[in-house]
Amino acid sequence: MNGLDQVILLSGGLGTRLQGLFPELPKALAPIAGKPFIEWQIAWLHSLGVTAVHIAAGFRAEQIEAWYRSAPSLPVSVTFSREPAPLGTGGAIRFAADALPPRVHYLVMNGDTLLPNLNLGAIIKAHLAGTHTLTMAVTSIPDASRYGMVEVDRDGCALAFREKSPEIRPGVVNGGVYAIRRALIDRIPAGESCSLEKTWFPTLVAERGIRCTVTEPPLLDMGTPDGHAAMTDFMTRREHP
Repeated sequence: MNGLDQVILLSGGLGTRLQGLFPELPKALAPIAGKPFIEWQIAWLHSLGVTAVHIAAGFRAEQIEAWYRSAPSLPVSVTFSREPAPLGTGGAIRFAADALPPRVHYLVMNGDTLLPNLNLGAIIKAHLAGTHTLTMAVTSIPDASRYGMVEVDRDGCALAFREKSPEIRPGVVNGGVYAIRRALIDRIPAGESCSLEKTWFPTLVAERGIRCTVTEPPLLDMGTPDGHAAMTDFMTRREHP
């Protein structure tokens, strides 16, 4: 995989919308069909050919660290870093990348979603074949109001990210899976909190620096009670068809 066989898993979020269900747990450890979500995610990544996962933890990081140190045998090697303070998605990527051996490209994924039909090889191939700074998985969903939508040109370049809307309608959304060049990560100030989505996506759109690769739905997002229920149902049916 040209070195892109390790994933930085962004697991530092507060999980505010899930606190009513699991007030004592970080989002990564919220149970899905009988086991912590992060175990599902690691098994999924392994099925895609990933051999190493770096957990970029923040909120309640000590619980995640305790889990992986005592977890049963995992199918990938796991490393861990803990943010000294909340750094946002952009700051978390910089902090985690600085904790790893240097490389030209990094794979990064949100720690609360799954794309069961993701072709990770296609993401990597598109990224290495082009000159874009960031290559992103996008997918279509029936209700894009919660996420905002991505506008993509015929060449697969991101033209705009539209804000969330109360109107329920289908659209193409960010799937939370990225291949990123180190050149972008070096532009993110070390130790400062910033959002990849709010701070850097608009900059990269202006530079025509984001390549989008379409992935078949669904997008499973366990970050809300409704999303958690939908993911539990999906995983239960997959395990017991």
